[in-house]
Amino acid sequence: MNPPTISTCPPLSGLKRRWKDFQEALKEAIKGVFVPSRIPFVAFEHSTMRTLPFENTVQGRLLNLAYRTADACIITNPDVVSSAKRLGLRDYRFIPHPIDELKYSPPPDGAETAIRRELRQATGAELLFLCPTRHEWSNAFDSKRSDRVIRAFSRYVADPSHPKAALVLCRWGRDVRASEQLIADLGIEASVVWMPPMHTTRLRDYYRSCDVVLDQFH
Repeated sequence: MNPPTISTCPPLSGLKRRWKDFQEALKEAIKGVFVPSRIPFVAFEHSTMRTLPFENTVQGRLLNLAYRTADACIITNPDVVSSAKRLGLRDYRFIPHPIDELKYSPPPDGAETAIRRELRQATGAELLFLCPTRHEWSNAFDSKRSDRVIRAFSRYVADPSHPKAALVLCRWGRDVRASEQLIADLGIEASVVWMPPMHTTRLRDYYRSCDVVLDQFH
């Protein structure tokens, strides 16, 4: 029996390549349509199942067919389970994105990184929260719900019994201005640090320097 052909996509390697990589991921997923029926294959979802398979376009119809004809499907985003059910997929598994804990964890010797020291000195915070997710929360079809992070952090800092904290955000996404306004409305500007989009290696240093990392919410 021939080994399975895995329809996969290249990893995202930086903000400037994000759209290009997404297009490549889409092309790779669609390739499943052209796999001979005698060869089993596994489809790998990477942000390509939320709405695209249901669009009345050539890409949408091909992607829909590719997912439905795959012998199995690996899902990396938990919010697309509903899409898998809508497609009628019978064999799919949710597998979170793997993380190299050695690279992303704080220094094993407990030493304070330069980034952590700078953030604490600038804010006076004891606890550092990091949310590098893009600010997309006004569009229900492509939402990271960054506003939930901001609102939750506001409730945290409102409690005087909690250790003083700071929230580090990345300035990218179409709802940055809306997030800035929300932060102002909640009166937590002094506890929020905005950083520009950064290379993955630099972002990794921030992961290692903060106490809590928050991602997207749905």
